Amino acid sequence: ISVISVLFFVPLMVISLLLVDELNREIDTTYKEQRGLEHISVVRTLYQHVSEHMGLTNAGLNDADGFKDMILNKRRQISLDIEAMDAVSMRYGSELRTNLLWREIKHDWLALNKHSSTAASADELLTEHRLLIVRLAALLEQASNTSGLILDPDIDSSFVMEMVVYRMPRLLDGLGELRAMSVGSAATGWVSFKQRVELNMTINSVSGYFGSVKKALAIVLKENAGLKDRLAAKESVVQKQVLVFSARVNDDILDPDLIEADTGEIYTAGGLAVNHAYALYDAFLLSLDGLFAERLEHLTNKRNSIVTGILLVLVVLIYLLLGFYFVTVKTIQSLEDSVSRIAKGDLTVRVESVTKDELNNVAISLNSMVSHLHGVVTKLGGQAALLSSSSKKLLVTTEYSKGVALAQQQKTEQIKIGRASCRERV
Repeated sequence: ISVISVLFFVPLMVISLLLVDELNREIDTTYKEQRGLEHISVVRTLYQHVSEHMGLTNAGLNDADGFKDMILNKRRQISLDIEAMDAVSMRYGSELRTNLLWREIKHDWLALNKHSSTAASADELLTEHRLLIVRLAALLEQASNTSGLILDPDIDSSFVMEMVVYRMPRLLDGLGELRAMSVGSAATGWVSFKQRVELNMTINSVSGYFGSVKKALAIVLKENAGLKDRLAAKESVVQKQVLVFSARVNDDILDPDLIEADTGEIYTAGGLAVNHAYALYDAFLLSLDGLFAERLEHLTNKRNSIVTGILLVLVVLIYLLLGFYFVTVKTIQSLEDSVSRIAKGDLTVRVESVTKDELNNVAISLNSMVSHLHGVVTKLGGQAALLSSSSKKLLVTTEYSKGVALAQQQKTEQIKIGRASCRERV
């Protein structure tokens, strides 16, 4: 039975351990995805502030008033963002392989910041900002790739991840660039043919990016109905603000022959659309983090249930083995003792069995055999006594017959002697 139990339990244990190992890998993968998401959330703040710095700088270098202090404040914010990025890179940079790219981005920012203090043109700095934002987008993608976010197999989280890494950053880039170009044109009071083309293309791009976000959001809400309250309302606000800002760019920048729009108002209107888009982006970040937390809870509970099941099966198996062992040993010892007593001639032995298996059948057979032997021996004993009594009677009869024969012989001898005496007298 021990061998059978082991043969049953070992495959079950192996399968269960393999399943637990698979769950542990999924849990580790989800934790890694969470670390990648944390890294992305820190990049997101720098991403926003660099975009705002681009708009402010383009306005300031095109002689708009009141932007100098805003630019300095934004640079201080970016300095704090860089410190936060350094901290998160120390924790996860090696694992996510983002250190090299981050060092290059810091170098580019320092170079851009230095150029801002020189006689660099607004177009040159706008181009440098665009390149820096492209590299920040690459940093987002790198963290996504190496943390496994891009490989997430669950449809409920994969589309949210795509929003965070690809679709929303494109929309944010487009809005930031549209704001920067619009305030630059408002500051100069005119739009060149090249700028007009770029503005129209950017407006169309923003519309296309938002359409892509809207389609993906429909899938996200279909797979995660619980996220509707968090995301649907923000998506509607973003759509409204994007349309309002695009219309304002057309009305105040592209349509008039002479631009009279206030630069600060254009920046504020663009900022309103951008900020609502970032609010939607943050909602996606929180939603994805919540989905990961739910997945971890589910996987952990599943793993704990399997481990608990294994332990319960092991305890029950040990209990059954020990119970079977003690019952079997007791029955075998009783059989051994009984057989020993039978060998010594004790035919009053009764084997007490507490099992219901083959050993119990053996005990019953042995008891039946002993009972039968006892009956045979008892019967033989009675017959032996009867034979002994008959033998004694036969012996008495024989002795009596012997005495009678002896007496008869003596009488015969006496008759012979008498006859002999009579002859002598004659």
